[in-house]
Amino acid sequence: MTTTAARLDLRLNTRDKDRIALAAALRGVPVSAFVRDAVLREAEAALAADMTITLSPEESHRLIAALDKPFTPSAKLKQAMERGLTLAVRTAETDAPPAFGVRPRGTEPLANRLRGRATARMGTDEIMQLTRGA
Repeated sequence: MTTTAARLDLRLNTRDKDRIALAAALRGVPVSAFVRDAVLREAEAALAADMTITLSPEESHRLIAALDKPFTPSAKLKQAMERGLTLAVRTAETDAPPAFGVRPRGTEPLANRLRGRATARMGTDEIMQLTRGA
């Protein structure tokens, strides 16, 4: 069981407070638990709506076409990518940077993993899972 560390105070008119108390009683839970659950559900819905990108069929096709194109980084981007890979991959056992161009996970291109899914409503977490090869 987790301990409560933070408080949230709320001002309501009597009518609203009575309605909430009645609803909580109908569910058989304390008012604070009822309010917490309702607020968390609404917060999750708001966050999901903000983090979800909806593409039209035309936008989906353009995204897939762009992902299908071969990627050739500029010299500056290649240097930045090499530095990023070096920082992310070095361990205590080895100080050698990784070879450039090594795919970290899986061999399937991102476009193939997204194909057939881009027209559906996808959240940021779902897209990130696909990009990580999960």
